Amino acid sequence: MVYIKDIEEELKIRLAVSGEEIVFVGFPAYISDDRGSIEWLRRKLNDEVKIGDSPLFSLAQKEIGEYLRGERESFDLPVRHLGTSFQRAIWNEIDKIEYGGTVSYTDIAIAIGREKSVRAVGNAVGANMLSILTPCHRVKGKNNPGGYAWGGDIKNILLGIEMP
Repeated sequence: MVYIKDIEEELKIRLAVSGEEIVFVGFPAYISDDRGSIEWLRRKLNDEVKIGDSPLFSLAQKEIGEYLRGERESFDLPVRHLGTSFQRAIWNEIDKIEYGGTVSYTDIAIAIGREKSVRAVGNAVGANMLSILTPCHRVKGKNNPGGYAWGGDIKNILLGIEMP
């Protein structure tokens, strides 16, 4: 069973918890498709999803709130990445990006030994289901700000928190 809850009013952040781990953090109110809806999460997680509660929601709300106020640079939350081994390798590299720093898709491709797979790296970054916690907003194009699954406005807000 997966439980979801919206934990932050201003940015409308939605979390999903499965067992003792966070499996989704996103901003579904800012995009036109249904990414982050109950039905989308049910299909993506292959599990029953419903609005509910978990002790992790309070802890996540506290830590994410501290991050949004500029009081926290890293998280102590238990997470589970759901994806292919290639995607998980990309997300592990993203987790290494320091607070306030950025790297390019090319940098990540080189770091995992797949320098010709920049486009695949971009797709894996976009498939990250743990926004903020795995800070994909810190990944940019080689000569441009790059995209963001939740929209450029949210990416700019998150980068603005880290680089005032």
